[in-house]
Amino acid sequence: MDVLIRFSEKGGFFSYADVEDYFKTQLLKQDNYFYIGSNMKQIKKNDYFYFSYKGQIIVKAKYLGITQKREADFPFGYQVSDITIFNPIEIDNNLFKGQSSFFYINTKEKKKEIIKLEKAIDSHIKRREYISALEVNNFTLFDKMKLEFAEGINVFIGENGTGKSQILKLLYTLTTANNTFYKKNTNKETYLSELIVETIENVFKGKRIQNLISFNFNRNESDINMNFSNYNIDFSITAHTSSQVKINKFSTNGSPQKILFIPAKEILSNFKGFRNLWEEYLIPFDKTFYDLVKALDRPLLKDTSNIRKMNNALEDILNGEIIQENGEFLLKRNKDGKKIFSAMMAEGLRKIGTLSYLLKNNSLSNESILIWDEPEANLNPRTIQEIAKLLIALQKFGIQIFIATHSLFLIKEIEILKKDESNVKYFGFGFDENHNLRVSQNKEFDYLDDLIILDEEIAQSDRFMREIK
Repeated sequence: MDVLIRFSEKGGFFSYADVEDYFKTQLLKQDNYFYIGSNMKQIKKNDYFYFSYKGQIIVKAKYLGITQKREADFPFGYQVSDITIFNPIEIDNNLFKGQSSFFYINTKEKKKEIIKLEKAIDSHIKRREYISALEVNNFTLFDKMKLEFAEGINVFIGENGTGKSQILKLLYTLTTANNTFYKKNTNKETYLSELIVETIENVFKGKRIQNLISFNFNRNESDINMNFSNYNIDFSITAHTSSQVKINKFSTNGSPQKILFIPAKEILSNFKGFRNLWEEYLIPFDKTFYDLVKALDRPLLKDTSNIRKMNNALEDILNGEIIQENGEFLLKRNKDGKKIFSAMMAEGLRKIGTLSYLLKNNSLSNESILIWDEPEANLNPRTIQEIAKLLIALQKFGIQIFIATHSLFLIKEIEILKKDESNVKYFGFGFDENHNLRVSQNKEFDYLDDLIILDEEIAQSDRFMREIK
C-alpha cells in the first residue's frame, strides 16, 4: 500500500522550491524523518510515499519505519530513504482521488497506473548538475583541447608549467560567473559577457583577459565552451577592447551550482581581517582566496549527522576540532581541550582543518563541486592515504571533484581505493617531442600517455636500486 502526501501553504510551503529544500536540508537534520498529524496504519516497510504540491507530484521516497518521536504538534514521524526529486508531474486522477492530506494507493489494483507513473518519474528526474566537458581553442598554453569529465573524481597530473592550475581556475571562473548570472534572473548576453570578464580578471590575478589569448597559433581570439550536464556556456575572448568577450551560445535553463576552490596555499592562518583587506586594498591574492574566506565565515550547521563520518576522519588526522573564536581559527585538541592558533599548526593540517570546517558549515555539501589544487602539498604519506580515502568518500557523497597533483603516491592510493569505481578519470598534462602541450585522458591511469613524473619516479627507483647493490 503506497501513500500520496500533499504539501500545502498551510504547512508553510509556498513554492515547489520550498518542498525541494525541505527534502534536501530539513529532512537531513531530522535523520530523514518527516512528521504528520495522521497515523497511517496501512503502510508497511518498503512501501512508497509520493509527495505532491498544487496537484503535481515532485518527490518519491521509500518508507523505512515509524518513530515514537514528536515534532512540535505532529505526533507521527515516518522515516524514509531513497529520496528522489524530479520535475513536477501532473497527478493522475485515476490513481489519486480526493483532496485529503494523504491518500492510500492500492498497488495491486492500480498496477498499470503505478507503472505509468514510474516511467514518468524516470523521465522527470532532476539529474545532478555537474561539469561534463570543457573545450578550449587558443587559450594560454593550449592550441585545441577538449576534456570530458567524470561525474566523480577528476585527477589532473603533470609537471609544473603544463596548465593544470589554469584549467582549474577556468572551471571555477565560469561556474561562479554562471551562478551570479542565473541568480540575477536575466537573459541579457551583455551582462553575462561583463561577468565573465570581471570574474576571469579577478581569478587570474594580475592578467587582463586579452592576456589569456595565445598568439603562438596565429589567431587573435580564444574560443571556450564549457558544458554542464544540462546546459552550456560558449564564448570567445577577443583582442578588441570594445568587446572583450563575445557570447556565442548560452542556455536560459541553467541553475546556480555550489562550488569551492581550495588553493595550493592555505588561508586558515590568514583568515582574520582578510575579507576587509581584499575588498579595500590591492593584495597579491586572487578571488579564489576571497571566496574561500567567505565560505569559511558561514555559521555552523546545528545538525551535522550526514557528514559526521567524513568529518570524524578529518578530526582524527587533526587530533582535534577546528573552531572559530574572535575572528580566528584554532585547533581544540582532543586530549586536553587546549586551543592552538592555526598559525601554529603545520600548513598541511591547516588545509585539512579548512575542509573540516567547510563540511560543518555546509559550504561543502552533496551536489557541490570541489576544486582542490595540490591536496598533497605539505602532507606526509600517512596523511595522504587519509586524503585519498576522503576524496572517494566525498565522491560517493555526491560531490564532483577536480584535483591537480604531482604526487604519484596520492594517485596510487586512489587507484587502490577505487576498486571497481568507474567514477574516477585521469588527465595527463605534458609536452610532446616537439614541445607542444598535449593532454591525454583515460579512466585507467596506466593508459595515459607517458608522463614525466612517472618517468622520473621509475628513474629514481632504478638509481636507488643501483646504489644499494
